[in-house]
Amino acid sequence: MFKKLAVILVLLLPLGFFLFPDRTQKEWSAAGGNNMLSIVGSLLSSHARFNIVYNPGLRDIGVQQEKLRIRTILPHTGRSYQTEMDDFLQSDDNVLIECSGMDTWHTSASGSSYLTVLRKQAYRVVVFDGGHHLSTLGMAPDIVIVPTYKGYAVHGYMRDGIQVKTLVQLLQVSESPIILVTVPRWRLVKQETCLTTFCAAILIGLKVNKPHKEWVFQTRPRISRWNNNIYAYVNKQLIQDRDLLLRYCNELKVNKTDRMYVAFDYRFIKQKDTLAYIEWFQQEIGVPVRCVNDPVKVADLILR
Repeated sequence: MFKKLAVILVLLLPLGFFLFPDRTQKEWSAAGGNNMLSIVGSLLSSHARFNIVYNPGLRDIGVQQEKLRIRTILPHTGRSYQTEMDDFLQSDDNVLIECSGMDTWHTSASGSSYLTVLRKQAYRVVVFDGGHHLSTLGMAPDIVIVPTYKGYAVHGYMRDGIQVKTLVQLLQVSESPIILVTVPRWRLVKQETCLTTFCAAILIGLKVNKPHKEWVFQTRPRISRWNNNIYAYVNKQLIQDRDLLLRYCNELKVNKTDRMYVAFDYRFIKQKDTLAYIEWFQQEIGVPVRCVNDPVKVADLILR
């Protein structure tokens, strides 16, 4: 009986990595799969396959590409994001890979204060695996890596997928400087070797052809502004408190923008109810509002 159970668990592990690649090294370790995660991460990244789907050019940070030093910061390390960022800025590293937690932290007052100095030292790379990263677009990281399944940037358990073609449209309309790279969903896990290897391969495939520019970043929690566009991830708090979202957007001078894009956390709102939410919000701000994500996660797409 024990042998049969062991065989079943071994067979189910690959499925687990496919359905929940968003689980971090620490979370897999707690489940007893840390060594397996390291092995899988190394194997998947040893044949890194990716597609550069939007490329306005890589800016020059004054470091030759073969001398770039990459650091990956995974979620739930037990250290604060401010501590992680301070350590990075004191190092000689010049490429930083971020996942959901730190990327969201950058929309906070303390987190956004690091964006300008970080941009001077390093390329910022974000793993974009769903609508919860929508505000990323207004913070202009150098590279966005999109784990893709059936045309979606999609998460293992958060129901907020966004189509890759929609992301490309958003970048084109705003003339964004972000380089968008897609990676097959099942080839990317949140493990240091895997993310670092993929990032290194992507950087080798890019040419430095733009000068460095200084920018002023405009953010509020889970919201950002780039040129005349506002990007907002409407999570549980903002679903329940529409006035808070309105206040944040007014602070970003939404009335002087061309359009606003939103992505919803569909765990807390039904798709049909988002229509009334958007209609109310458009009337309040006088600017077109478009929802850009769908209520899907990896498991929802398997049988499509």
